[in-house]
Amino acid sequence: MPPPQPLITPRCPTLRSVSTNIGTQSLDANSSLFKFSNLTSFSIIVRHGLPGSDPFLPAEELPHAFWDMILHRCPTLEELAICSFSSSARVFNFDRVVEGSWPALHSLTLGSFGYNEDFSLGPLTLLNDGAITRFLANQRSLKYLRFIWNFRSFMSPDEVSFTLPSKSLPSLTTFIGIYQQLAKLDNPETIETLDLTCEPIYQTRMPAVCPILRSLPNLTSLEIWVHLFDPNTDNAQIFNGIMEACPKLPDLPFMCTHSFTS
Repeated sequence: MPPPQPLITPRCPTLRSVSTNIGTQSLDANSSLFKFSNLTSFSIIVRHGLPGSDPFLPAEELPHAFWDMILHRCPTLEELAICSFSSSARVFNFDRVVEGSWPALHSLTLGSFGYNEDFSLGPLTLLNDGAITRFLANQRSLKYLRFIWNFRSFMSPDEVSFTLPSKSLPSLTTFIGIYQQLAKLDNPETIETLDLTCEPIYQTRMPAVCPILRSLPNLTSLEIWVHLFDPNTDNAQIFNGIMEACPKLPDLPFMCTHSFTS
């Protein structure tokens, strides 16, 4: 085995925040992008709009240098994003994030999550043994939590085992993901901002969604995407259900779509 290469200090040694959008080019394992220390914020994001149509795309390994930087040289990390907004074209394997110990971490974005070829939810290594749930249970400072889900080809399951961990996340105020993850939330009173726009919520699911909304007494902002089967019928009960579940809501960014009709 060759001896380890000495770490080359970047030319901006006092830089504390780094964010990069990734396209189709391969990652350079020797890039200076992975040679920082003591960062407080780092984002590596596959950008929107890359062409691709594979619903079960294998995840790409991130360079060892990236994990060495994030896990071992950035103990004061406050914000971290490892995700893809073109998950049918390119996705990263972010499994090793559960090895991190960042007491000051207050913002976390991960994804994409979604179906494997056998229609189990993945990544398997994170969800099957509860590794990510245990990791989240230790994030006492986390305020912003976002999970990117890829349900473009198939609708999410009615129930998921990957819910937010019980008796944890005491500081969480913003959650972005799927409503099923909130079904067993122990401290719903902390949630102020909720974004449910990662997939359309069909009107048949509103009876399951509204009780969850009703359990969030301090919700001040809700973003939701509702899909209607028949736009020519009276769908007022959907909107009435949302407003009855969130009577104190001052902010409601709302998206509504419907199926094509002949």
